[in-house]
Amino acid sequence: SFELIGQGTAFPVTEGFESGTFPPIGWELSNPDLDYTWEATLLASQAGAFSVFVDNYDYSNTGAYDELNTPIVNPSSVLNPALTFDVAYTYFYLAGPVPTVTTDTLEVLISTDCGANFTRIYYKGGVDLSTTLPTDLFFVPTATEWRNEVIPLTAYATDSQVVVKFRNITNFGNNVFIDNINLTNLTSVSKVPEITASLFPNPASNSVTLRLA
Repeated sequence: SFELIGQGTAFPVTEGFESGTFPPIGWELSNPDLDYTWEATLLASQAGAFSVFVDNYDYSNTGAYDELNTPIVNPSSVLNPALTFDVAYTYFYLAGPVPTVTTDTLEVLISTDCGANFTRIYYKGGVDLSTTLPTDLFFVPTATEWRNEVIPLTAYATDSQVVVKFRNITNFGNNVFIDNINLTNLTSVSKVPEITASLFPNPASNSVTLRLA
């Protein structure tokens, strides 16, 4: 048996992991080494109660990939498709005569052929991925230790079947959290017209008049 999909789910598609069901319906989890992987957690969140994270702090199988795929979505359903999400991370740092530093990587990839091939659209690790100072402790972000990422998907605005992949590449560093994944339409900001103003009399003592041109 097989499923024939004419086009993906129309934008907007939002996932804050608040159902507590993981992976969410329609999402796919890949854990090839059957070790630590993406999981829903109540440890921290940017909004609501849940986020998802990978425990890189305890994950010693360096170089392992753990992936979380969205359902098939349809960027062509909006004018300015984009991906936004919140991330929190810091790398492992242990001070000493020779400091110990280990960092992990977060990739985001996209596929237009139902997951047969993927193209990287986001790649950050170590300092670039970090949202706070490094630590040798098990990292759990506070409310101020999150960053919102925005990735335009205009290159895929004519595609109707797209899959987005979040890939954690562990290096026995520290935990990476993500929350509030949104596949959405970026709205443009209108330019505010210039306004000419004058004040009189000048100088003034008790009152002044503001005239807008």
